[in-house]
Amino acid sequence: MHTIQKVAIILLTTIFGATIANAQVTNTFPANGSVGIGTTSPGALLDVNGATQTGILLFKGVGGNSNTAHYDYGIYQEPVDWAFPFPKLVINYHTGIKMVGYYGYGGMKFYTGVGAQGVPTGLAFSIGDGDNHVRVAHSLLVSESIGIGTSNTGAYALAVEGTIGARKVRVTQAAWADYVFEPAYKFPSIAEVERYVKQHKHLPGIPSEKDVTENGIDVGEMNKMLLQKIEEQMLYIIELNKKVDSLTIQVKEITKK
Repeated sequence: MHTIQKVAIILLTTIFGATIANAQVTNTFPANGSVGIGTTSPGALLDVNGATQTGILLFKGVGGNSNTAHYDYGIYQEPVDWAFPFPKLVINYHTGIKMVGYYGYGGMKFYTGVGAQGVPTGLAFSIGDGDNHVRVAHSLLVSESIGIGTSNTGAYALAVEGTIGARKVRVTQAAWADYVFEPAYKFPSIAEVERYVKQHKHLPGIPSEKDVTENGIDVGEMNKMLLQKIEEQMLYIIELNKKVDSLTIQVKEITKK
């Protein structure tokens, strides 16, 4: 055998022996007991000191459940083809999830993207980010309804049991009450309004106290109704002013005689 071949065999044998020795130092695979990968002192049945890579992770049932792998418990990747939009990580409904993010230690943050070297980008919302609050970075889209101080939202998209404080409130309306000033608009006379008020104890076209206490009011619609009454009153005032002017002229004519 040539000298070079002998040297090569010696080198390979040395490297292989060192690898085995190193594996024996950093890993432990006993016939019974705990398995350690990257550690010779495992603290659990399987203790991995380093990064791991796996596909689907399933949990076997415990207690009164079957001792076979199933999808009722556990955290696992969806067992579908690796193609866009790609399988998602699933926390099964039987397993549930409890997350504790104490704000003194950074809380929890949820991002929508990832940048260089895996740094998260696009903060969507956070919990306990410096305090005990939940913060939404952009729009909050809710498919059904939101209840604040109540779980009974009824037919409302937002139900609040309590007082709402705001600097401004903008309510959009499909129509407004300027039709009162159209020539074709017919509004009741003062005498008709008087008769209605005496009978019903509220203005015509305005909800009664009973209606409001039972059903509440539509803020936008109520403002339109009130504006309608203001505009009708302005028409009454204009008509009365015309009559006053006419009477004034008549009085002046009489006093001249």
